Amino acid sequence: MTALSVALVVMVLTILLGFAAGLRRTVTRAADSNNHIVVRRGVPIEAGYINHESLDILRVRPEIALDSKGSALMSPEVLFPFDPTPDAPRASTATIRAVLPVAYEVHRNLRILEGRRPERGKNEWIVGQRLAARFPNLHRGAQMRLGQARTEFTIVGIFSDKGSTRESEVWMDLNDLAVVIHIPPGELGATVIHLVLRPGYADQFERALRGDNRLKVDLYTESAFYQQAANLSNQIRNLGLVVAVILGIGALFGAMNTMYSAVARRKREVGTLRAIGFGRGDVLAALVIESAMLGICGGIIGELLAIVVALATGLESRLMTVGSLLFSFDLPPPAFAWGLVWAIFIGAFGGLLPAWQASRLDVIDALRD
Repeated sequence: MTALSVALVVMVLTILLGFAAGLRRTVTRAADSNNHIVVRRGVPIEAGYINHESLDILRVRPEIALDSKGSALMSPEVLFPFDPTPDAPRASTATIRAVLPVAYEVHRNLRILEGRRPERGKNEWIVGQRLAARFPNLHRGAQMRLGQARTEFTIVGIFSDKGSTRESEVWMDLNDLAVVIHIPPGELGATVIHLVLRPGYADQFERALRGDNRLKVDLYTESAFYQQAANLSNQIRNLGLVVAVILGIGALFGAMNTMYSAVARRKREVGTLRAIGFGRGDVLAALVIESAMLGICGGIIGELLAIVVALATGLESRLMTVGSLLFSFDLPPPAFAWGLVWAIFIGAFGGLLPAWQASRLDVIDALRD
């Protein structure tokens, strides 16, 4: 029964860590190790506003890499929310990312699974595969409207991006957006800028940004930016640890009760060990190790239960939602490691006081028991 109580604690902890790991994996997979991101100064998320004058200044910087046609690999992008189910009684939230054609070269992991890319002037969208799976009405060929605008947009493709956050988005042409919101295409700014720098020029580019008073922007590597954005997964992981501590207290008392019963039944054995030369430390270590092994058995059972629950409920294939972000459950090796560590701790700590009591038994009294 003690092993099963430990198993339930480990199962809950492992499942919660699986949610946190799935969210972190989805967010961090959006990063490309060679890419950088420019955001509004003091706004370390894909929000804020960078005006078109800043875009013109940045576009001619020599530190930015060029494509085969000699154009800067700099992708100004505008993000804004929309409701993918306008006719449903309950509103939902998704994200539209308006981009220029260069974005498909900057975001090199993006792949078109069905159809094709949007073309300028045709009011077309492509949809991330996770968003399309979550909202079946966003299928290829469907017609959608953007807010209160009368213009209809046609979905012409489905894309993937290595399981990243961008699979929760709709992409469209930035110039088409400018027309819809009645802004001259050459004057539209950006929410965020993704770019590729020439190797070895990142520090020089950052110094140039800081030294130009016209630019109110910050530079990050995509890896650092999305690691920072994954802090929500840390909050979920911490929540899992708090729940595990609360449940673990009950399991700890269960282990303690079991070991107290074991000590009460084994006074004669303990006395015999002491009489033939085993010290108090030996008795203490033996009982603590026994209790820890009981915890390990419970931990293994709990992790097997977590896998069974995940498979039986389809967690690995189900899409969870945090705001407009869609992610899937994941069980990485660290989640199993944490489960075993917690199980060993419950077992060892739960057996410590009973083991201490056993080690202090009087030898003569124990033998007479």
